[in-house]
Amino acid sequence: DVILDASGIDVPNGQGVISTSGSGIEIRNLRIVNSSQFGLRLGSAQNRSTNVLVTDVTVDSTFSHGILIGDASSPLADTVTLIGCRITNTNQMNVRGSTGQFGSALKLFGARDVNVVKCRIGRNWGEAVCINNSSRVRVRECTIYDNWAPGVYCDVGSNVIIRDNVFRSDRDTTMFPIGRRGMVGVLISTEGWAGSPTDLRSGDIDIVNNVFINMAGCLDVWEGSVSFVQRQIIENVRFAHNTCIGMWTTKE
Repeated sequence: DVILDASGIDVPNGQGVISTSGSGIEIRNLRIVNSSQFGLRLGSAQNRSTNVLVTDVTVDSTFSHGILIGDASSPLADTVTLIGCRITNTNQMNVRGSTGQFGSALKLFGARDVNVVKCRIGRNWGEAVCINNSSRVRVRECTIYDNWAPGVYCDVGSNVIIRDNVFRSDRDTTMFPIGRRGMVGVLISTEGWAGSPTDLRSGDIDIVNNVFINMAGCLDVWEGSVSFVQRQIIENVRFAHNTCIGMWTTKE
C-alpha cells in the first residue's frame, strides 16, 4: 500500500504522476494524490498500453484527468482493465465550473477493450467516465456519485455496455447548489471537435439494469458539429430495465 504524494512537484504537461506504456503491466495497491497534471497516464502518441491491469488504485486530487488511457493523436488503441479503483476530486481546474470542462475522472481516448469494474468515482469536476473515439468498453457494477458533469459520457464511441451501476447525487454540495443535484447519468453524443471528419458515429450502446437516484436525468442524447458537411450518427442505443428515482430535470 504505497502513497505517491505529488505535492510540490511540477508534473510535466500532459503527464501523470505515473506515465507508462507497454504490454503486460500490472499496477495495484497504490494511492496517487495531489498531481499538478494527471494521476495515471497509460499509453502515448507513439506507444500502446496493452493488457494492463489496474487494481485497487486510488487517484485523489488532480489538476486535470484522474486516469488517462490512450492519446488523442494516436491511431493505435490501448487495452486496460480497472477493478476496484477509486477516483475523486479530479479536474480541479474546473472548480465550480468556472474554467471550462477539460478534465475527466477516467478519460478514454482511442481505447479498445476497456473494462471498468466495481470502481467508485465521485466528487469530480468533470465526467466520471469519458469515452472518446473508443470501442468495446464495459462499465459495470460501479458507483458513480456527485460529479459535476455526466456520469458516463460516450462521444464517438461504439460497442459500449453500461450495466449494473448506481448513479447518484447524495446531497447539495459546492458542486450542486441547493436544489440542483447531479448531472445526467449517461450522455451520448457525436461532438465534432474538428471540421475534417465527415461522419461521426456513436452506436451499439446498451444501458441496462442501472439505478439512477436524484440525478438531473437518466439519459441525454445530442450532437454538435463544427462543419456543415459533417454528419452526426447516433444509432442502436438500448435503454432497458433501469430504475430512476428523484429526477429533477422537469422541476422549475
